[in-house]
Amino acid sequence: KMTKKQIQINKQLRDKTLASSMKSVKGGMPSTASLNNMLMQMRKNCNHPDLITAPYEGGFMYPPAEQMVEDCGKMKLLERLLDKVLPEGHKVLIFSQMTSMLDLLDAYFDEKKVEACRIDGTVSWQERQARMKRFNTAPECKIFLLSTRAGGLGINLTAADTCIIFALFTSISILPSK
Repeated sequence: KMTKKQIQINKQLRDKTLASSMKSVKGGMPSTASLNNMLMQMRKNCNHPDLITAPYEGGFMYPPAEQMVEDCGKMKLLERLLDKVLPEGHKVLIFSQMTSMLDLLDAYFDEKKVEACRIDGTVSWQERQARMKRFNTAPECKIFLLSTRAGGLGINLTAADTCIIFALFTSISILPSK
């Protein structure tokens, strides 16, 4: 479930975006572009509220790992899953469509002192090969972070036995008009 912080941010996004869009468009219907932007912001919030708030709070410094988990329902679930599988020796792939989410997860794992390899669109093919080899052979490297775009191209991560997709999707209720 979303945390209180996430619910508050979603409400603020909805109220401000819909209100301003409805004022600016004839007939009282918001534009498709403004609705798409609002939905994208809600998706970011669903993944982690810091994806929205960090730029407005003076930079991209993330809070401590404990606070990251407290602020986000998905992080709470991720931590519970990892607390179960990592002590049992499992190796985990974590996919995300957003590289900014991978940045946040990188910071989380750094603080937790959990070694994580990473591939996204900025990684050269030589470095990709080195990171895949490290993940497949090094027992201490238990997490591999991948962007969904870069992670689908020529990847051989045979050591992994667990896959987590940290998706952008959120549940959106559409209420019928009266």
